[in-house]
Amino acid sequence: MASFRNRKKYKKPDVDNNTQTFKLTKLVKRELLLTAISIFGVLLVSMGSAFSVFTSFSKSTNYNQVSVGNLNITYSATSSGTAYGDTLTLASAYPMSDADGGKSKPYRFTLTNSGTLSASYTVAIKDDQDMITSDKCSSKQMPKTAIKISVDSGTAALLSAKYNSTSQSYIIATGTLAAGATKTFDVRMWISTTAGNDVLGTHFHGKLVVDGKEQHAATATTSLSILQADLKTVDGASETVIEPSLLEGKLQVTPSDQPMTIATDLPPLLYDVVLSPTYQNAVVKFSVPDLHENDSVTTTFYDGTTWIEIPSQVLGENVLQVTLPKTGTLSIQKNE
Repeated sequence: MASFRNRKKYKKPDVDNNTQTFKLTKLVKRELLLTAISIFGVLLVSMGSAFSVFTSFSKSTNYNQVSVGNLNITYSATSSGTAYGDTLTLASAYPMSDADGGKSKPYRFTLTNSGTLSASYTVAIKDDQDMITSDKCSSKQMPKTAIKISVDSGTAALLSAKYNSTSQSYIIATGTLAAGATKTFDVRMWISTTAGNDVLGTHFHGKLVVDGKEQHAATATTSLSILQADLKTVDGASETVIEPSLLEGKLQVTPSDQPMTIATDLPPLLYDVVLSPTYQNAVVKFSVPDLHENDSVTTTFYDGTTWIEIPSQVLGENVLQVTLPKTGTLSIQKNE
């Protein structure tokens, strides 16, 4: 029988289970913390890279003082620092609420009417194609549905809702400025909180465009002398009237004070026309002072909604034939 008396005994080393568990837990926590910080850092870098392009707007030294007709537009910062000067910019590189956007620093400019007549104005924003070409970002334009705008602390609206297809611009303000008057505008723009992922990495280059036109009032002081009127009744019957006294109750033409916005410096002669409801398309020959046979004349008619060009013809010295469609305002304007 074998003896085990001299066999060496090995004892299991003492292990502090609590210490080992503590060391392992501390290591795991450190690794987890470093991983979390790394992920958060990546998120910050990604967000900064994505939104940093949003502050890219056009800047022009020619914007400081611009004249449109008799409208002078001044772009300048104020002593209180509430304006950007000649730079149009978004309020932040990140989306913000309407409440915060409405409190952001505005872009400020002033219109002054240096003329002697009232002037209508239109303020619009257009894409700055020169900047877009220079920046080579035509395929990376920010959708206008992601941009909010507010003028003079008014209700915020999407820039896309301001689009006008005729001018191909985003009209943000219109109005009339009296002679000698000034008006200051505060424009705020920011990225909407509803902006989706399609705005990431996009650009927006914009510029303000101001269009102004003088409003000419009537310059006529006396009624037009009617030489002859060919009246056509609604049912198709014709009537020729040579004696103006016989036109009472049928056709009346008197000076008008209807304002008219035109692009030329030549003021029109404006007359209110009252045509009996039983008549339409009256062909009338007028005696017009200082009208010569070779003069070019444009006649337009306002029916209360819009101005339309109507047929007219210079028949000789001081004689103009006009077709009056109905009751409204007649404009007779000699062309340059």
